[in-house]
Amino acid sequence: MAGVNIIAADTDAEAQHLFTSLQMRFADMARESRDYMQPPIDNIETYWSDPKKAQAQRMHACSFVGSPETLRKELKAFMTKTGVDELYGGYSGL
Repeated sequence: MAGVNIIAADTDAEAQHLFTSLQMRFADMARESRDYMQPPIDNIETYWSDPKKAQAQRMHACSFVGSPETLRKELKAFMTKTGVDELYGGYSGL
């Protein structure tokens, strides 16, 4: 079993936009800030510095973002690569 972050939307672009909330949350955690999750933003690059971006990216290494079709393909590849046969994704309230 693996625990993963899954952000799904009708389109890949919409899912990527929603994902910025989680990216900001991980960047805030790297800053040792534990505030509430923020609404999505248009450009995540304006939110973080390169070191915080790198740290946040490591934290969401097992995140899957996209449309149902994209997620099916990526999750299947992840399961094949890792050998897990069960995934758990928590609800983030997005």
